[in-house]
Amino acid sequence: MVVCAGGRSFQIEAREKLARIFLDGRELRLTRRASSLGQQYRSSDAALIIDGDYVAFVLNDDLAYEDCHFRATN
Repeated sequence: MVVCAGGRSFQIEAREKLARIFLDGRELRLTRRASSLGQQYRSSDAALIIDGDYVAFVLNDDLAYEDCHFRATN
């Protein structure tokens, strides 16, 4: 689970070549790209960078996902 500022959250399933994002009843599939900064995935609808527990997520129709991190599991 990824949690962001403002109480927003989403699920990520990241693999070697593909990341799936689940949010608000939608599923997005992003393809991994070469990157010197963490793991980077992109599609025509979104971009995702995973760097440690920090997650940068930009959705073309919703830019309000800020300060996102993986939530620690108990």
